[in-house]
Amino acid sequence: MGKRNITFFVAAPLIILVIIAISRIYFAWHGNLLPEHVSGAWTSLAHDLSQGIFYRPLYSHDSGYGGTRFMPLFFVIYSLMSRITGDYLSAGYLLNIIIIMGISSVLFFMLRKNRNITTVLLLVSCLFISVNLHVALEDIRGDLTAVFFSLSGLSFAMKCEDRKNNSSLIFASLFFILAFFTKLTSVHGFAAVTIWLLVRRQWKSAMLFSLIFGIAAAVGLGIIHYFSNGNFIQNVLFSASGGASLIGILRAPLWFVKVMLLTDIPVLFLLVLAGTLFIYFIKESWKSLAGIYLIMTLGVTVTIFGSPGTWGNHLLDLHIAVIVFIGIIVHEKGKELVYFVFLQLLLIIGISLQPLAGGLKWTREKMLGRINNIEVIQLKAKHGKGDILSENPLIPLVLGEPVYVQDAFMLRQFAKHNRAQAEPLLARIRNKDFRILFMMKDIRANREWYSDSHFGDLITGEILNNYSLEGPCGLYFIYRPKIRKPK
Repeated sequence: MGKRNITFFVAAPLIILVIIAISRIYFAWHGNLLPEHVSGAWTSLAHDLSQGIFYRPLYSHDSGYGGTRFMPLFFVIYSLMSRITGDYLSAGYLLNIIIIMGISSVLFFMLRKNRNITTVLLLVSCLFISVNLHVALEDIRGDLTAVFFSLSGLSFAMKCEDRKNNSSLIFASLFFILAFFTKLTSVHGFAAVTIWLLVRRQWKSAMLFSLIFGIAAAVGLGIIHYFSNGNFIQNVLFSASGGASLIGILRAPLWFVKVMLLTDIPVLFLLVLAGTLFIYFIKESWKSLAGIYLIMTLGVTVTIFGSPGTWGNHLLDLHIAVIVFIGIIVHEKGKELVYFVFLQLLLIIGISLQPLAGGLKWTREKMLGRINNIEVIQLKAKHGKGDILSENPLIPLVLGEPVYVQDAFMLRQFAKHNRAQAEPLLARIRNKDFRILFMMKDIRANREWYSDSHFGDLITGEILNNYSLEGPCGLYFIYRPKIRKPK
């Protein structure tokens, strides 16, 4: 088989995986489907910004409940993009396409120095084996944007491996800042490059890099604090931990492995391969930027899983770090590794096709079955008087109605730690002010889940006392006010 035929053979999996990714975006976009509730929280923040509100307070009589722990950069870009496209869903999906093209391009050019095009194509193919990445393309949230900024920062930092290059280091620091202002937990890149510089005894470069990051972070946080009227700091201090506890942090490694098994077995295989290579070449790995970046990303990711409700979207940074490390170690070791890794990557890509095809089928069936379609939800919501209470803020947004609860996940914290702030919502539920409730699950059958995730026991108890389950509507469950029986 000639070199050209081998390249085509290796390019085929990449083409298949990209087609699956594009198809999922198409079905979600063309089917007018609602993304999940976290996408709704991001969209609500973008909508608030378009109305001149840069972060709600934790509670306001006029706007309702805030409490999101999201950094602003993504929803600022998202809000600006929506002005161009004319609607939020188109803006979100278009952003996803631009970002994934950016991630693929940066990854390709980072690994291109390998000069073995077949290996590079396989490694870029491995970007698309992640079920969580395909799900992220159907959602509208800041995770992929943060991945892009972190990867871009790493690519600039790697230009300093062969020679001292302060300009590249400055760009790396700025990209890591952009990642941090997109996602609060995106600190692994900054930490990895700082440690790498210290390991190489480049004290002045480490100081310059840290100083730029620190000054930019301080100035940025000050600007956000000023323009949010202090609401940003209030929101972050209240909700940044997401309800994490010491027990949760100790259990984090187990939850991390469980979520990876449930959501992304192909990436788990990839992680095992990277771990094997790291240990086998331990002398080189622990000193290399790619190796330190992998370890720091793994450490931050596992720590994040100490927060309840953490799911597979937080595995995306680790997935990228694994691909970069494998690519760099193959480049350095050359023929010693290339065939072994080549076969392993082909096997992992093959394993990924079944769950990815299943996910594509599910997205297509959602479109054809019109599950969570906007028109179906409009029909259900048009009757009655009062507002809408929804776990997914996108539902009231697409219906042109106010979002009363921006993040149901954090509202559990309100009810648990500060009942006084939860009282306005409890009073409205008792008074049956909401004409319809859109819940993600049957509350009575999932009390434990609601206790640990959304709303909490106090609020869901009031809902059950004052609202009745009408039935399912696609993936949601509709509740209507109970009608009092005449005495």
